[in-house]
This record gives sequence, C-alpha cells and structure tokens, in this order.
Amino acid sequence: MSEYYKMSDEWLLKELRHLKSDIEKIKRIMAGRARWRNGHENNGHINKGSQLLLEWSRAVKERDKFTCKMCETVLGQSDELHAHHIYSKKDHPSLKYVVENGISLCKTCHIDRVHNNGELCEAIEEAKEMMLDLDWDEIEQWNEAVG
Repeated sequence: MSEYYKMSDEWLLKELRHLKSDIEKIKRIMAGRARWRNGHENNGHINKGSQLLLEWSRAVKERDKFTCKMCETVLGQSDELHAHHIYSKKDHPSLKYVVENGISLCKTCHIDRVHNNGELCEAIEEAKEMMLDLDWDEIEQWNEAVG
C-alpha cells in the first residue's frame, strides 16, 4: 500500500473521530433541549404549566370562534391560529391563564403585525379595557391554587 493511502486512511480516521465527537455533542444538546420546555424540565411528559397554557389557548380560540381578531380570517382549529397574551406572561405572570388576557390571531398578524411592528388592533384595546373590570382577588386566589 502506498504512503498516500496510509496517510489518507489516517486522516480519514482522525476526521471520523472528530465527526463522531461532534455528533455526540449535538445529541447531548438536543436531548437537553427536548427535556426543557418553558424553563421547566418535562421528563417526557407535559408539565402542569404547559398543560394549563394549552387549555388557556384552546379556551381563547373557542371564545373567539377560531377567528383572527385583527384580519377576521376564520381559521378553525388550524395551527395557523395563535392565542396571544395581551399582557405578557413575563411581565404579568398572574394573568398567564386568564382567558380575558388572550386574543386569537392568525400567524401572520401575530408575528408580522404584533410582534415585529408592535401594532395593536381595536380588539386588543377593547380587551385591555374589559380587563379593568376583572375580579383581581379571584384571579389571585386561582393563581395560588394552581401554584
């Protein structure tokens, strides 16, 4: 066997070892990401907070008759319909599961108009006004109950 092939084989083996190492690193990173959702380790199941958010999202969409409140497109139970928090979960955690703090938006309105341009529609402004009439003591009691 010529020196060229021996060198090539050694080089190839070295590259394969590096590649295998890189693949193992990527697998560990992806496994870590799969275990963590919304800052909570889920260990292969939906945690309580995620389940409550799914129920909240469904209730918001049902209330809005599966219609985008900005462009008024009816989307049914499509993945293209999002439930948007009027007051953010981060800044107002006590409102995270309050249906009145949600509005149904199609993917385009939600991402392009609300998040990228900060555009508010009349429906969002109306919802903010309605929220002033909520029973805040009842909301706090419910939040304490769900932990």
